[in-house]
Amino acid sequence: MKIQYMSDLHLNFIKQSLSESTAKHIVVVTHHLPTFEVVAPHHKCSVLNSTFATVLRGLIADSRIDAWIYGHSHTNIDSEENGTKVVCNQRVINELKSISGMTVSVSLSCTRKPI
Repeated sequence: MKIQYMSDLHLNFIKQSLSESTAKHIVVVTHHLPTFEVVAPHHKCSVLNSTFATVLRGLIADSRIDAWIYGHSHTNIDSEENGTKVVCNQRVINELKSISGMTVSVSLSCTRKPI
């Protein structure tokens, strides 16, 4: 299976889910960064950025997404992109690694994104 095919498949799933959703709030969770704007400062010039960040700034701007949570960056980032909260928190991952048999609850607070 080609990488571009998988990328298109995942992106199409997100787009379809967004268009069909009637939810009051929409949160998207992905492994990869949804935009290059949230690449950590110490990685800004890396030639590897395209392997873990994507170009979905337009999708974020044109949607009702309230929050986008992502991983893979190994850096805590809390930002906003076109009215959408864009967050990565590695601390939770480290806590989960050291605590076995426990459920960890995480809360996210954001305001409703205007359409």
